[in-house]
This record gives sequence, structure tokens and C-alpha cells, in this order.
Amino acid sequence: MKPIIFITGAPGSGKSSVARRLAEQYPRSLHLQVDQLREMMVSGLALPGGEWTEEKTLQFQWARRTASFMAELYAAQDVTVIIDDVSIPEFFPEQYAELFQNLM
Repeated sequence: MKPIIFITGAPGSGKSSVARRLAEQYPRSLHLQVDQLREMMVSGLALPGGEWTEEKTLQFQWARRTASFMAELYAAQDVTVIIDDVSIPEFFPEQYAELFQNLM
């Protein structure tokens, strides 16, 4: 299994640029942008600004679970995976707990 690398930080901090450049260094790589997964929602998208709501928590969780599933699938096929995600809300690592356990 190839590595799954996380690039996290505040919105607009350059995560996507760093992740893309890092991905280019590997012969087979996938750059997963969690924002893009979230924004695939056509109606009812809960944008991250303003007050944090339960709906935002759910939508971030869905996108992160999707990213985790995709990351494991690709990494198992010898593809290095770079996940690019914002570090909000403060409990965001908990939303990756299952993936972290699987990597141990």
C-alpha cells in the first residue's frame, strides 16, 4: 500500500498548491481536494463561512468519508494519495479517525 499524505491548514493558505506540487513528485499519485468533493452537492450546499451548524458538520463528514474511501482504494493500487483539506472545525481529525486506524 502506498502512503496517504495529509495537507491541512486554514482556508486560502496554499494547501492545494502544495499538494499538487507534492503529487507531481510521485510516478502515480492522486490529489484529493475535499473542498471539491463537498462542492459536488448541487442543492443544499452548506458553505463553511459564518456560524457552524450541524448541517455543515454532516456535509464535511460526508466529503471526508468519501475522501477516506477513495484514498484507501487508490493507495491499495500502489497510488500515492495526497488529501488536501481545511482544518475546520476543531474536531476535524475525528472525522478521519477510521482512516487513521486503518493506516496503523
